[in-house]
Amino acid sequence: MNGLKSGALLLLLGIPFALYAAWQVHRATPIDTGAPEPPADKSASKEQLAAARTKAAALSGESRKAVEVSWQYRTAVPADNSPDPTVTAVVKAASARSADLTDLDRFLSAVKEPTFNGNAGLKKRYTEWAKDLATRETDAQAVTKWLSEPLTIVSVDDAGKALDKVSKLINDYSTRSQFADKGKATDWRIRGRIKAIDGLTALADAQYATTVSANLPLPKGAGESAIATLKELKTQLAALGAELATAKRDKVTLDPEVRALADAKSGNADEYTAREELLALFAKPDLFTNASGAAPWLKQVAAQYKKMDKNPKVQSLIRDKVQQFADAFIPSAARLDDEVLIRGKPVPRAAVRIKFEKKPGGGYIVPTELLADAAAGFNEFEFARKPPGFNTLVTFAASEYDLKDLAPTERSKAAVAFNAARAKFAASTTAPRWTGESVAELKKACEVQKDLVDQLRTLDTGTVPKIATRVAGLVAGVAACQELFEAEAP
Repeated sequence: MNGLKSGALLLLLGIPFALYAAWQVHRATPIDTGAPEPPADKSASKEQLAAARTKAAALSGESRKAVEVSWQYRTAVPADNSPDPTVTAVVKAASARSADLTDLDRFLSAVKEPTFNGNAGLKKRYTEWAKDLATRETDAQAVTKWLSEPLTIVSVDDAGKALDKVSKLINDYSTRSQFADKGKATDWRIRGRIKAIDGLTALADAQYATTVSANLPLPKGAGESAIATLKELKTQLAALGAELATAKRDKVTLDPEVRALADAKSGNADEYTAREELLALFAKPDLFTNASGAAPWLKQVAAQYKKMDKNPKVQSLIRDKVQQFADAFIPSAARLDDEVLIRGKPVPRAAVRIKFEKKPGGGYIVPTELLADAAAGFNEFEFARKPPGFNTLVTFAASEYDLKDLAPTERSKAAVAFNAARAKFAASTTAPRWTGESVAELKKACEVQKDLVDQLRTLDTGTVPKIATRVAGLVAGVAACQELFEAEAP
């Protein structure tokens, strides 16, 4: 026992304790050393043989005491004393050895705060090892506690922090004790990774559902957050696969349930890749600012659509998104020109005022509203159809003109024509509203004054979206991806 090393102890943990005890006692004090030598003379007398037999019988009884002390690994008591000095020496040696074995038993039994009474050198070592085991137990409890607690992840950063935490706990377990179980540490790492993946999956599912349910264009930042979560989820799935490969290489036996769960999650990577690609298409930064981007974008969407041939639910989602895209890509209405014509000459719309009488001879009134730039309302088109009152006059630069002197510019006429064609989509009750045929009709309406249509500004932001260019690109995209614009099969 004095020569027992830590490495030998680790080997010892795997063999039957009683067998080891017997080996230690026999190693230190072989009992047969006290047996009498056999008679040298084979022709000894009966008396000599009888004396030898009596001595052997007595020695056998005394030796049994030593055997009992050895096999019971107990301290010798007065009853174990023997008149034979050889047996007494054996009993004494076995008793001393039993104290060492008792210490070993206490150590292996993981007694809390054990007291060791054997060999001084071994006592010190056992004490150190017991503290080492206590540290291992504390670290193991910290890991299992983390694994058992619920984990809520509301951002990618949360997942990283959670994995850093459990990795530190497992590293403490692995490095602070020489008795750490490498296989257990590997199992814990995989469990911790799975737990983080579960949290990320819940977050990714929620973000994905929210993002795809929102109409295009997506809310600012919504697509980016969902994509970032999916990217991190795929990163963790790849790390899980690497850990499984390491466990296989190191021949670590994992819990079957953990192995099955890890394998199942690793197989989800393709689905998350498809989601990421789809969201990237919907959240494309210049999706609604690039007037020429409709056709190439629709081709990418069509490729994604074909990948989902075994997932009709996603294909239906893509069809809906294509309709939303067309609705948002083609402005719903264009504003009238900033100028109007008075007697054929352009003047600023904002400088023109209208006055009229509610009844003849009742006095002129000047409405507070300006000449509207919307295609419907208080504007030159409306006055031509239905004058606001009697004796209507147009005033500009301190001059008065007859209502018939007021006329729209060609750009305003182009805006009205486009708005009328575009309004048909909003009024349509058929599905889908955007089809190859309906988009072609819109293009035809724009082509009459294509250059002017491309100069029209939007009602809300006043930007110039190049409407005719957008419509032409949408037509090309529909022609190349007709399946996206056809009615779904019932």
